[in-house]
Amino acid sequence: MRDLLALLSVVSIGASALFLLYGVALIKRGRRRMHHRMMLIASGLAALFLVLYLAKAALFGGRHYAGPEAFHAAYLVLLGFHSLIAALNLPLVLIVLYFAFSGRFDRHRRLAPYAVANWLFVALTGWLVWYVLLIYGK
Repeated sequence: MRDLLALLSVVSIGASALFLLYGVALIKRGRRRMHHRMMLIASGLAALFLVLYLAKAALFGGRHYAGPEAFHAAYLVLLGFHSLIAALNLPLVLIVLYFAFSGRFDRHRRLAPYAVANWLFVALTGWLVWYVLLIYGK
């Protein structure tokens, strides 16, 4: 069950990143309605990720790196940046969504590129962390 929750969580955050990229492409083409839909799907998938991740952590705890010592420091740097940016990006995404829903598009446009970049970074590094722990996790 632990592995299934982990797999579902990385699939959901990966899918959210794909919908996010599609949403960005749509808004650049002026397709606001589809952009809105893709961003809602991306946000829903990211929320699903968070629920799955927290459920896995609550039910089974975490995994620890047990791989080669030569790579341990690099793994900790990766995990540290991933965790920090993820924690900082959640409120940023919520603010960007608030601005979009309240019609404050000037502020939405100003902050959204930072939220998108962080979201993609977190999704990519999350996949890397998952893969490293799949191979070297204990």
